[in-house]
Amino acid sequence: MIADNADFALDNPADAQHLTFEGQQYLAFTGHDDDGITLFRVDSTSARVEWVDTLFDGDAVDGAGAPPRLLDGANQMDVHRVGDQVFLGVTGINDNGFTLFELDLAPPPETNPPIL
Repeated sequence: MIADNADFALDNPADAQHLTFEGQQYLAFTGHDDDGITLFRVDSTSARVEWVDTLFDGDAVDGAGAPPRLLDGANQMDVHRVGDQVFLGVTGINDNGFTLFELDLAPPPETNPPIL
C-alpha cells in the first residue's frame, strides 16, 4: 500500500490513469486536496512500484514567463499520444482550467527506490 506523504500528491485522490509506453506500465493519480499529480512506474518483471515524479500547483514552473500550473483541486485527467510523445491533461477545478503536460517517461533516477 502507498500512502500520501510530502513527496506524493495523494490526499483525496480524485482520478487514476493507467498507461503503457514502450512496454513499460505507469500509474498516474490526481491529489485533489494536495493540488497535484503523482506518477509511478510499475516494474514489468517484479510488479514493484517506483515513484517517478510529483507536480504540485505551487511548484516553480520552468522558464521565465511560463504560464502557471492550474492544479488547484486537481481532479480529472486523461492520457493521450501524439506520435512518440505522451501527454497528460489535468483539470484544476479550483483554478477553472486545465494543464497539459508532456510526460518524460525515462526510468526514474536511482534516488527514487522502489516503494512497494
